[in-house]
This record gives sequence, structure tokens and C-alpha cells, in this order.
Amino acid sequence: MIVELKDPELPPRRKLKRAEYDHLVALGAFDDERIELLYGELMPMSPQGPTHRWLATRLDRLLSAALDGRAAVQCHSPVIAAGESQPEPDVAVFKREEDRPGTLARTIHLIIEVADTSRARDLRLKRRLYAESGFPEYWVFDLVNRVVHVHRDPRDNDYHDVTVHAPDPGAALRPLQFPDLELELAPLFPTS
Repeated sequence: MIVELKDPELPPRRKLKRAEYDHLVALGAFDDERIELLYGELMPMSPQGPTHRWLATRLDRLLSAALDGRAAVQCHSPVIAAGESQPEPDVAVFKREEDRPGTLARTIHLIIEVADTSRARDLRLKRRLYAESGFPEYWVFDLVNRVVHVHRDPRDNDYHDVTVHAPDPGAALRPLQFPDLELELAPLFPTS
């Protein structure tokens, strides 16, 4: 359990820089923990249930096959973001040239989070972080409500074009950067 100390007598916390975090990761400091760096703070990541894992893996495979040679796709891996942040989104689509050893993606085309227990963080904190980072498109597959929240037009630390899509028959999404790619939603929301 994380306890937030709000004592005015305590000095402000000192946040980690991305380079310090990377160094600690390389030393194995967090080997037994599921964490990510958001705004310079270590944040625990929610465990993934079987539907979460299946959907993230499915999206990774679909996008990797469809975008082969045009963009790189990674699943559950860190990206460079604003404010000394290094989130680990469920899926990231990024500039193909940045897919090389020893580097992290920073030119992001599309970020996808699969949300169940992480829903509040994904729709609030990460929405702000990804908008502040200038990521042009952010999708949240909301497993609780069985919809996809599509965020576009990042300005002033928020997304100004937000739509919600149900997995109705024939409903599909097209990424802004790759409008020829169509992802049908119904097969991505299993009924059992």
C-alpha cells in the first residue's frame, strides 16, 4: 500500500530523473517489481488479468502485421514521455527508425492502454501525460465498460478530440497516421 504523506513540516520529495531510473533498472534495483516512471515518480503497475494480456497481445500482433515496414510496434515496453516519464504502455506504435537496440521510442504515432483495474489512471493521469508529450493519438480499451476511448488533438496538456466507440458489428477504428488500416472492434471484445 502506498501512503501519501501530506505533512507541511516535511520537505518536498525529490523526484527521479529518467537517466537515474534507467541506471537503477540496469543495476537490477526493480527486478521483482512492476513499476513505471511517471512524472519522476515510481508508480506501481496493476497486475494483468488474462483478458488484459490477451487483448494487448492481440493488438500487438494485428498492428505489427499491418504496419510491417512502415512503423514499429512494441508491447509492454517503455517509451520516452514528458516530465521525466518513462511509461510502459500496453502497445506503442512509433517511428520505424527508432526500433534499434539501446534506444527507447520517442516519436510516437499511437499509444494504446488496455484498462480494467488501471482505468482511472489510464483515463486521467496517462491521458494528461500522453497529451503533454504530444502523442497524436491515444486509445484506451476500457474492459470495464466494453468501449474504446479515442483521444486525438493534443493541446494544452489535454486531448481536445475525444470519442467513445462501442464494439458494435461493423464498428472499426483507423489510426490517424495510418488511415488505410482498419481495426474491427467486435473481435477485440470477447464475450466470454
